[in-house]
Amino acid sequence: MANRLKRFLRHLPALLGVGLLCGAIFVVQREFRSLKLADIEVALAAIPHRALGISFLWTLLSYFILTFYDRLGTIYAGHKVSYGRVAFASFAPTRCRIIWGLPRFPVPPCATACMPIGG
Repeated sequence: MANRLKRFLRHLPALLGVGLLCGAIFVVQREFRSLKLADIEVALAAIPHRALGISFLWTLLSYFILTFYDRLGTIYAGHKVSYGRVAFASFAPTRCRIIWGLPRFPVPPCATACMPIGG
C-alpha cells in the first residue's frame, strides 16, 4: 500500500501539469470562440506604430534588467552560469506566469535556482 501511494505521489506533479494544460486549452478555446480574425486585425491596426515601438523598447529594457539581475545573482552565489542560460531561466517562468494570468505573483529573485548546479 505504501509503495503504491509513493508511486502515485511521485507522478502527481506530472498528472497535475497535464490536467492544467488540458484545462488551459479548454478555457482558451472557449474564450477565443467568439473572436474573428478580422476583429483582431482591426484592433491591432488601431494601435499607433509609435506606441508599439515604445512598448517594445520598454519590454526589451525590462527583460535586460531582469536577466542582468539574475546573472549577478548567479555570480554572487558562486556559480557562473552563461548569460544565455540565465536569460532563458529568467524569461521562461516570467512568460509562463503572465500567460497563465498570474502577473501579480512574484518570481523568485533568482530564477536560476531551477538550473542544475555546475551548468
